[in-house]
Amino acid sequence: MLVNQGCVDIVFRQATVRIQKRLLDVSVSAFEYVCGYVSTRCSHFLLIRIYRPGSQAVTTAFFDELSLVFEQLAMYRCALVVCGDFNIHVDQPDDVHAMRLSQLLQSFDCLQHVNQLTHIAGHTLDLVITRTDTSVSDLRVGHFISDHALVSFNLEGVQKISASVCMLQRRAWRRLSLDAFASDLRTSVLCRDLNSLVDMSVDDLTALYDSALTGLLDHHCPSVTVRHKVQPMTPWFDAECRSARRVRAAERRFKRTYLEPDRHKWMVKCSELRALYEQKNSTYWQNEIAACAGDSKKLWNVFHAALGEKCSVDTDLHMPDEYAAFFKDKVEPVRASTDSTPLYEVPFRMTSTLDHFTPVTVEEVDKLIGSSAVPHVKLGS
Repeated sequence: MLVNQGCVDIVFRQATVRIQKRLLDVSVSAFEYVCGYVSTRCSHFLLIRIYRPGSQAVTTAFFDELSLVFEQLAMYRCALVVCGDFNIHVDQPDDVHAMRLSQLLQSFDCLQHVNQLTHIAGHTLDLVITRTDTSVSDLRVGHFISDHALVSFNLEGVQKISASVCMLQRRAWRRLSLDAFASDLRTSVLCRDLNSLVDMSVDDLTALYDSALTGLLDHHCPSVTVRHKVQPMTPWFDAECRSARRVRAAERRFKRTYLEPDRHKWMVKCSELRALYEQKNSTYWQNEIAACAGDSKKLWNVFHAALGEKCSVDTDLHMPDEYAAFFKDKVEPVRASTDSTPLYEVPFRMTSTLDHFTPVTVEEVDKLIGSSAVPHVKLGS
Protein backbone atom coordinates (compact mmCIF):
# COMPACT_ATOMS: atom_id res chain seq x y z
CA MET A 1 0.00 0.00 0.00
CA LEU A 2 1.31 3.44 -0.94
CA VAL A 3 0.65 6.20 1.59
CA ASN A 4 1.00 9.75 0.33
CA GLN A 5 0.89 12.95 2.38
CA GLY A 6 2.05 16.17 0.79
CA CYS A 7 5.32 15.34 -0.94
CA VAL A 8 6.01 12.23 1.14
CA ASP A 9 5.58 8.67 -0.10
CA ILE A 10 5.95 5.70 2.26
CA VAL A 11 5.43 2.08 1.20
CA PHE A 12 3.93 -0.41 3.66
CA ARG A 13 4.58 -3.92 2.39
CA GLN A 14 1.67 -5.60 4.15
CA ALA A 15 -1.48 -7.28 2.90
CA THR A 16 -5.05 -6.42 3.84
CA VAL A 17 -4.20 -3.02 5.31
CA ARG A 18 -7.09 -1.32 7.04
CA ILE A 19 -6.84 2.31 8.17
CA GLN A 20 -9.30 3.64 10.71
CA LYS A 21 -9.38 7.42 10.75
CA ARG A 22 -9.04 8.82 14.22
CA LEU A 23 -7.81 12.36 14.60
CA LEU A 24 -6.02 13.56 17.70
CA ASP A 25 -7.62 16.29 19.76
CA VAL A 26 -4.91 18.84 18.95
CA SER A 27 -5.46 22.05 16.99
CA VAL A 28 -2.36 23.06 15.05
CA SER A 29 -1.52 25.87 12.65
CA ALA A 30 2.18 25.37 11.88
CA PHE A 31 1.75 22.01 10.11
CA GLU A 32 -0.82 19.51 8.83
CA TYR A 33 -1.31 15.97 10.06
CA VAL A 34 -3.46 12.88 9.53
CA CYS A 35 -3.69 10.24 12.25
CA GLY A 36 -5.17 6.76 12.12
CA TYR A 37 -4.80 3.10 12.99
CA VAL A 38 -3.15 0.71 10.55
CA SER A 39 -4.19 -2.90 11.06
CA THR A 40 -3.44 -6.14 9.31
CA ARG A 41 -3.97 -9.73 10.28
CA CYS A 42 -0.62 -9.81 12.06
CA SER A 43 0.23 -6.20 12.98
CA HIS A 44 -1.35 -3.14 14.50
CA PHE A 45 0.14 0.33 14.99
CA LEU A 46 -0.73 4.00 15.08
CA LEU A 47 0.30 6.04 12.03
CA ILE A 48 0.55 9.82 11.95
CA ARG A 49 1.68 11.64 8.85
CA ILE A 50 2.95 15.21 9.17
CA TYR A 51 3.55 17.87 6.53
CA ARG A 52 5.15 21.22 7.36
CA PRO A 53 5.18 23.64 4.38
CA GLY A 54 8.71 24.47 3.32
CA SER A 55 7.62 27.94 2.25
CA GLN A 56 7.11 28.87 5.90
CA ALA A 57 9.90 29.49 8.37
CA VAL A 58 10.34 27.12 11.30
CA THR A 59 8.85 28.82 14.34
CA THR A 60 8.60 28.10 18.04
CA ALA A 61 4.89 27.37 17.54
CA PHE A 62 5.82 24.37 15.37
CA PHE A 63 7.79 22.70 18.14
CA ASP A 64 5.18 23.61 20.77
CA GLU A 65 2.36 22.11 18.71
CA LEU A 66 4.45 19.06 17.79
CA SER A 67 5.15 18.52 21.48
CA LEU A 68 1.40 18.58 22.21
CA VAL A 69 0.86 15.94 19.52
CA PHE A 70 3.54 13.67 20.99
CA GLU A 71 2.08 14.14 24.47
CA GLN A 72 -1.20 12.62 23.28
CA LEU A 73 0.58 9.94 21.27
CA ALA A 74 2.38 8.86 24.46
CA MET A 75 -0.96 7.71 25.89
CA TYR A 76 -1.44 5.08 23.17
CA ARG A 77 -0.15 1.63 24.08
CA CYS A 78 0.34 0.33 20.55
CA ALA A 79 3.37 0.87 18.36
CA LEU A 80 3.80 4.33 16.84
CA VAL A 81 5.02 5.42 13.40
CA VAL A 82 5.39 9.12 12.57
CA CYS A 83 6.40 9.94 9.02
CA GLY A 84 6.17 12.96 6.78
CA ASP A 85 7.81 15.97 5.22
CA PHE A 86 9.12 18.08 8.11
CA ASN A 87 11.17 20.41 5.88
CA ILE A 88 13.91 20.54 8.50
CA HIS A 89 17.52 19.86 7.52
CA VAL A 90 18.21 16.99 9.92
CA ASP A 91 21.27 16.06 7.82
CA GLN A 92 23.02 19.14 9.24
CA PRO A 93 23.92 18.39 12.88
CA ASP A 94 24.70 22.05 13.61
CA ASP A 95 21.30 23.26 12.38
CA VAL A 96 19.49 24.82 15.33
CA HIS A 97 16.09 23.47 14.24
CA ALA A 98 17.46 19.97 13.69
CA MET A 99 19.00 20.03 17.15
CA ARG A 100 15.74 21.13 18.75
CA LEU A 101 13.79 18.43 16.89
CA SER A 102 16.29 15.80 18.05
CA GLN A 103 15.93 16.95 21.66
CA LEU A 104 12.14 16.84 21.40
CA LEU A 105 12.17 13.29 20.04
CA GLN A 106 14.63 12.19 22.69
CA SER A 107 12.38 13.55 25.45
CA PHE A 108 9.55 11.33 24.18
CA ASP A 109 11.80 8.25 23.80
CA CYS A 110 11.52 8.37 20.00
CA LEU A 111 14.08 7.80 17.26
CA GLN A 112 14.43 9.16 13.72
CA HIS A 113 15.63 6.51 11.23
CA VAL A 114 16.27 8.25 7.88
CA ASN A 115 19.95 9.14 7.42
CA GLN A 116 20.06 9.62 3.65
CA LEU A 117 19.22 12.57 1.43
CA THR A 118 15.54 12.56 0.45
CA HIS A 119 15.23 15.87 -1.45
CA ILE A 120 16.48 16.66 -4.89
CA ALA A 121 18.26 19.74 -3.49
CA GLY A 122 20.35 17.51 -1.25
CA HIS A 123 18.78 17.49 2.21
CA THR A 124 17.03 15.01 4.50
CA LEU A 125 13.51 16.37 4.86
CA ASP A 126 11.34 13.21 4.90
CA LEU A 127 11.53 11.48 8.26
CA VAL A 128 10.45 8.17 9.76
CA ILE A 129 10.06 8.29 13.54
CA THR A 130 9.21 5.46 15.93
CA ARG A 131 9.61 4.68 19.59
CA THR A 132 12.92 3.18 20.58
CA ASP A 133 11.32 -0.24 21.18
CA THR A 134 10.10 -0.46 17.53
CA SER A 135 12.62 -1.78 15.03
CA VAL A 136 12.85 -0.47 11.47
CA SER A 137 14.75 -2.58 8.97
CA ASP A 138 15.60 -2.39 5.29
CA LEU A 139 15.03 1.36 5.11
CA ARG A 140 15.83 2.55 1.61
CA VAL A 141 15.61 5.90 -0.13
CA GLY A 142 14.56 5.12 -3.68
CA HIS A 143 14.24 7.11 -6.87
CA PHE A 144 12.79 10.61 -7.01
CA ILE A 145 9.16 10.39 -8.08
CA SER A 146 8.93 14.19 -7.61
CA ASP A 147 11.33 16.55 -5.89
CA HIS A 148 11.20 14.05 -3.01
CA ALA A 149 12.44 10.47 -2.99
CA LEU A 150 10.43 7.37 -2.21
CA VAL A 151 11.18 6.00 1.27
CA SER A 152 10.42 2.35 1.98
CA PHE A 153 11.00 0.38 5.16
CA ASN A 154 9.91 -2.69 7.09
CA LEU A 155 8.50 -2.56 10.59
CA GLU A 156 9.36 -5.19 13.17
CA GLY A 157 7.96 -5.80 16.61
CA VAL A 158 4.46 -4.43 15.87
CA GLN A 159 2.58 -7.71 16.02
CA LYS A 160 -0.90 -7.76 17.40
CA ILE A 161 -1.22 -8.88 20.98
CA SER A 162 -3.49 -11.85 20.58
CA ALA A 163 -5.81 -12.53 23.46
CA SER A 164 -5.25 -15.83 25.21
CA VAL A 165 -8.15 -18.24 25.05
CA CYS A 166 -9.13 -20.55 27.88
CA MET A 167 -11.98 -23.03 28.26
CA LEU A 168 -14.38 -22.39 31.15
CA GLN A 169 -17.38 -24.16 32.60
CA ARG A 170 -20.44 -21.88 32.67
CA ARG A 171 -24.16 -22.34 33.23
CA ALA A 172 -26.78 -20.87 30.90
CA TRP A 173 -28.71 -19.08 33.62
CA ARG A 174 -31.12 -17.51 31.15
CA ARG A 175 -32.48 -20.98 30.32
CA LEU A 176 -33.22 -21.81 33.95
CA SER A 177 -36.94 -22.23 34.65
CA LEU A 178 -37.50 -20.84 38.13
CA ASP A 179 -40.90 -22.50 38.55
CA ALA A 180 -39.61 -25.98 37.69
CA PHE A 181 -36.52 -25.48 39.87
CA ALA A 182 -38.64 -24.33 42.83
CA SER A 183 -41.00 -27.31 42.41
CA ASP A 184 -38.15 -29.83 42.50
CA LEU A 185 -36.52 -28.00 45.39
CA ARG A 186 -39.68 -28.37 47.52
CA THR A 187 -39.67 -32.14 46.98
CA SER A 188 -35.93 -32.52 47.58
CA VAL A 189 -34.33 -33.87 50.74
CA LEU A 190 -33.64 -30.31 51.88
CA CYS A 191 -37.33 -29.47 52.26
CA ARG A 192 -39.19 -32.82 52.39
CA ASP A 193 -38.55 -33.87 56.01
CA LEU A 194 -36.82 -31.28 58.17
CA ASN A 195 -36.98 -33.49 61.30
CA SER A 196 -34.53 -35.91 59.72
CA LEU A 197 -31.96 -33.15 59.58
CA VAL A 198 -31.97 -32.31 63.30
CA ASP A 199 -29.31 -34.82 64.36
CA MET A 200 -26.93 -34.02 61.49
CA SER A 201 -23.73 -32.07 62.13
CA VAL A 202 -22.88 -28.78 60.48
CA ASP A 203 -20.42 -30.46 58.11
CA ASP A 204 -23.02 -33.06 57.09
CA LEU A 205 -25.65 -30.37 56.50
CA THR A 206 -23.22 -28.38 54.37
CA ALA A 207 -22.34 -31.41 52.27
CA LEU A 208 -26.03 -32.31 51.85
CA TYR A 209 -26.91 -28.75 50.85
CA ASP A 210 -24.09 -28.67 48.29
CA SER A 211 -24.87 -32.05 46.72
CA ALA A 212 -28.65 -31.46 46.56
CA LEU A 213 -28.44 -28.02 44.94
CA THR A 214 -25.68 -29.10 42.56
CA GLY A 215 -27.80 -32.03 41.42
CA LEU A 216 -30.81 -29.78 40.82
CA LEU A 217 -28.72 -27.27 38.86
CA ASP A 218 -27.16 -30.02 36.76
CA HIS A 219 -30.66 -31.20 35.88
CA HIS A 220 -32.29 -27.83 35.13
CA CYS A 221 -29.26 -25.78 34.03
CA PRO A 222 -26.35 -28.05 33.11
CA SER A 223 -22.89 -26.51 32.77
CA VAL A 224 -21.40 -26.11 29.31
CA THR A 225 -17.85 -25.49 28.12
CA VAL A 226 -17.28 -22.06 26.57
CA ARG A 227 -14.25 -20.32 25.06
CA HIS A 228 -13.20 -17.24 26.99
CA LYS A 229 -10.75 -14.62 25.72
CA VAL A 230 -8.54 -13.19 28.45
CA GLN A 231 -7.86 -9.55 27.63
CA PRO A 232 -6.54 -6.67 29.74
CA MET A 233 -9.41 -4.68 31.19
CA THR A 234 -9.83 -0.97 30.57
CA PRO A 235 -10.29 0.46 34.09
CA TRP A 236 -12.37 3.47 33.02
CA PHE A 237 -14.81 1.49 30.84
CA ASP A 238 -18.16 1.53 32.66
CA ALA A 239 -21.86 0.97 31.95
CA GLU A 240 -22.18 4.37 30.27
CA CYS A 241 -19.40 3.48 27.82
CA ARG A 242 -20.98 0.09 27.18
CA SER A 243 -24.33 1.72 26.41
CA ALA A 244 -22.81 4.38 24.15
CA ARG A 245 -20.84 1.74 22.30
CA ARG A 246 -23.98 0.48 20.57
CA VAL A 247 -23.58 2.40 17.32
CA ARG A 248 -23.90 -0.61 15.05
CA ALA A 249 -27.60 0.06 14.46
CA ALA A 250 -26.80 3.41 12.84
CA GLU A 251 -24.05 1.76 10.80
CA ARG A 252 -26.36 -1.00 9.55
CA ARG A 253 -29.04 1.55 8.69
CA PHE A 254 -26.60 3.52 6.56
CA LYS A 255 -25.33 0.38 4.79
CA ARG A 256 -28.92 -0.51 3.90
CA THR A 257 -29.89 2.91 2.55
CA TYR A 258 -26.59 4.65 1.72
CA LEU A 259 -28.37 7.96 2.33
CA GLU A 260 -26.40 11.00 3.46
CA PRO A 261 -28.64 11.71 6.52
CA ASP A 262 -28.08 8.15 7.78
CA ARG A 263 -24.35 8.48 7.22
CA HIS A 264 -24.34 11.77 9.11
CA LYS A 265 -26.13 10.17 12.08
CA TRP A 266 -23.63 7.33 12.09
CA MET A 267 -20.66 9.72 12.03
CA VAL A 268 -22.17 11.82 14.84
CA LYS A 269 -22.62 8.75 17.04
CA CYS A 270 -19.03 7.65 16.35
CA SER A 271 -17.73 11.14 17.24
CA GLU A 272 -19.76 11.18 20.45
CA LEU A 273 -18.42 7.74 21.35
CA ARG A 274 -14.79 8.83 20.83
CA ALA A 275 -15.37 12.02 22.84
CA LEU A 276 -16.89 9.99 25.69
CA TYR A 277 -13.95 7.58 25.69
CA GLU A 278 -11.45 10.44 25.80
CA GLN A 279 -13.35 12.14 28.63
CA LYS A 280 -13.62 8.91 30.65
CA ASN A 281 -9.95 8.11 30.12
CA SER A 282 -8.76 11.61 31.07
CA THR A 283 -11.01 11.86 34.14
CA TYR A 284 -10.04 8.43 35.42
CA TRP A 285 -6.28 9.01 35.27
CA GLN A 286 -6.57 12.53 36.69
CA ASN A 287 -8.44 11.13 39.68
CA GLU A 288 -5.88 8.34 40.06
CA ILE A 289 -3.01 10.85 40.07
CA ALA A 290 -4.81 13.13 42.52
CA ALA A 291 -5.47 10.16 44.83
CA CYS A 292 -1.74 9.51 45.21
CA ALA A 293 -1.57 12.45 47.66
CA GLY A 294 2.22 12.78 47.64
CA ASP A 295 2.95 9.03 47.60
CA SER A 296 5.77 8.87 45.03
CA LYS A 297 5.77 5.08 44.75
CA LYS A 298 2.03 4.95 44.09
CA LEU A 299 2.33 7.85 41.64
CA TRP A 300 4.96 6.05 39.56
CA ASN A 301 2.80 2.93 39.49
CA VAL A 302 -0.08 5.03 38.16
CA PHE A 303 2.17 6.53 35.48
CA HIS A 304 3.36 3.09 34.40
CA ALA A 305 -0.25 1.89 34.17
CA ALA A 306 -1.35 4.98 32.20
CA LEU A 307 1.47 4.56 29.70
CA GLY A 308 0.90 0.83 29.39
CA GLU A 309 4.35 -0.06 30.66
CA LYS A 310 4.74 -3.52 32.08
CA CYS A 311 6.61 -3.83 35.33
CA SER A 312 9.37 -6.37 35.08
CA VAL A 313 8.85 -9.03 37.71
CA ASP A 314 11.63 -11.52 38.37
CA THR A 315 9.84 -14.80 38.87
CA ASP A 316 12.98 -16.93 38.99
CA LEU A 317 13.43 -18.86 42.20
CA HIS A 318 16.90 -18.81 43.74
CA MET A 319 18.06 -20.80 46.72
CA PRO A 320 20.34 -19.39 49.44
CA ASP A 321 23.20 -21.59 48.24
CA GLU A 322 22.93 -20.01 44.78
CA TYR A 323 23.20 -16.50 46.24
CA ALA A 324 26.20 -17.57 48.34
CA ALA A 325 27.90 -19.10 45.30
CA PHE A 326 27.21 -15.96 43.23
CA PHE A 327 28.83 -13.60 45.74
CA LYS A 328 31.70 -16.03 46.34
CA ASP A 329 32.46 -16.19 42.62
CA LYS A 330 32.29 -12.40 42.48
CA VAL A 331 34.60 -11.72 45.44
CA GLU A 332 37.27 -14.38 44.87
CA PRO A 333 38.55 -12.91 41.55
CA VAL A 334 38.89 -9.53 43.25
CA ARG A 335 40.88 -11.05 46.07
CA ALA A 336 43.07 -12.99 43.63
CA SER A 337 43.83 -9.86 41.60
CA THR A 338 44.85 -7.92 44.74
CA ASP A 339 46.71 -10.76 46.45
CA SER A 340 50.13 -9.34 45.64
CA THR A 341 49.22 -5.85 46.85
CA PRO A 342 50.98 -5.03 50.14
CA LEU A 343 48.79 -4.54 53.14
CA TYR A 344 48.03 -1.01 54.18
CA GLU A 345 49.63 -0.11 57.46
CA VAL A 346 47.24 1.73 59.70
CA PRO A 347 49.12 4.22 61.91
CA PHE A 348 48.69 3.70 65.66
CA ARG A 349 46.55 6.30 67.33
CA MET A 350 45.98 6.99 71.01
CA THR A 351 42.32 6.66 71.87
CA SER A 352 40.55 7.40 75.11
CA THR A 353 39.36 4.44 77.15
CA LEU A 354 36.72 4.14 79.85
CA ASP A 355 38.09 2.06 82.68
CA HIS A 356 35.70 2.88 85.50
CA PHE A 357 32.69 4.99 86.44
CA THR A 358 32.98 8.00 88.73
CA PRO A 359 30.30 8.05 91.44
CA VAL A 360 28.04 11.13 91.50
CA THR A 361 26.33 12.73 94.42
CA VAL A 362 22.64 13.39 94.91
CA GLU A 363 23.23 17.14 94.44
CA GLU A 364 24.84 16.54 91.04
CA VAL A 365 21.92 14.37 89.91
CA ASP A 366 19.46 16.99 91.18
CA LYS A 367 21.32 19.70 89.28
CA LEU A 368 21.42 17.61 86.09
CA ILE A 369 17.68 16.89 86.19
CA GLY A 370 16.87 20.47 87.11
CA SER A 371 18.70 21.83 84.08
CA SER A 372 16.61 19.69 81.69
CA ALA A 373 13.33 20.86 80.10
CA VAL A 374 11.39 17.88 81.45
CA PRO A 375 9.26 18.59 84.57
CA HIS A 376 11.06 17.24 87.58
CA VAL A 377 10.70 16.57 91.25
CA LYS A 378 13.34 17.78 93.68
CA LEU A 379 15.21 14.89 95.19
CA GLY A 380 15.63 14.63 98.93
CA SER A 381 18.85 13.91 100.76
